[in-house]
Amino acid sequence: MAFETVIDEIEIEIEEACRNFIYLAWENLTGGITFLGFAYNQENDLETEAEQEYQLPVTDLSNNYGGVFNYVQKLGREKLTISSENLTKEQIGYYRKIGLSPNVYILDNTTSPYEWRRVLVEDGSIGTFQTDYNNFSLTLTITLPEIFTISN
Repeated sequence: MAFETVIDEIEIEIEEACRNFIYLAWENLTGGITFLGFAYNQENDLETEAEQEYQLPVTDLSNNYGGVFNYVQKLGREKLTISSENLTKEQIGYYRKIGLSPNVYILDNTTSPYEWRRVLVEDGSIGTFQTDYNNFSLTLTITLPEIFTISN
């Protein structure tokens, strides 16, 4: 039995990779884990809370230097509005249940090794839109954990 070598020539078009790809995972209603990638129309906002003034308690009177100091603190969180397109009606019904899950995670590709960070899906932020007869898009807003605290 002789083997014949077959060589085919194929043409491949490589598109530029999405740089801002967001990968979410969440616990679904059956106890499993559901994954979905988002690469379309990302909006990145920074949400800050109002300043809070506070005082540290004096623990050592000999080092108090004559007074109580007032401190100001401000918190900041990153907020992302993300979308996924070309989903079927069945996928939309399944993926929109992300809002029911108490455990939603985002893959953080800024750390080495990569890690999953817990995020919050904002109530009422999940929107679905029919883009044509058989395709739908899903949009939602997530809030990342506190990224910084500024204090004097």
